[in-house]
Amino acid sequence: MTVGYQRIKGLREQGQRRSGEYEASKSRTLPVSLTKLYRAFSQPRLQSQWLPDVTLAVRSATPNKYIHITWEDGTSVDAGFTSKARSKAQVAVQHRKLQSKEAANRMKQYWTERLDALAEMLAPGGNGKS
Repeated sequence: MTVGYQRIKGLREQGQRRSGEYEASKSRTLPVSLTKLYRAFSQPRLQSQWLPDVTLAVRSATPNKYIHITWEDGTSVDAGFTSKARSKAQVAVQHRKLQSKEAANRMKQYWTERLDALAEMLAPGGNGKS
């Protein structure tokens, strides 16, 4: 069955995977280089400035392309990076293995707030010097 059909019939909710788990996604394009954006995710010193009080474990990464993280509660975060122009880059965050629709909604809001904090940190005059 297709996802659309399952949603119409009430068999699957928005953001729900076939496994029954949920996911939350958020993307943001920032006026910074791809390298600078990737560093904000991959360097613990920078990461802690916009993701405070979170324990992360990087599972795998390809510089300037993606980073796969295990979140402190065992859920998974995948971040993909794309260059949009010389000084413009996009990050797409997908937080997977969430146990409920409510958790997915909370994490979507969380990532909205954290990407706002990241944008502020990386803005000229911000504290994200690398």
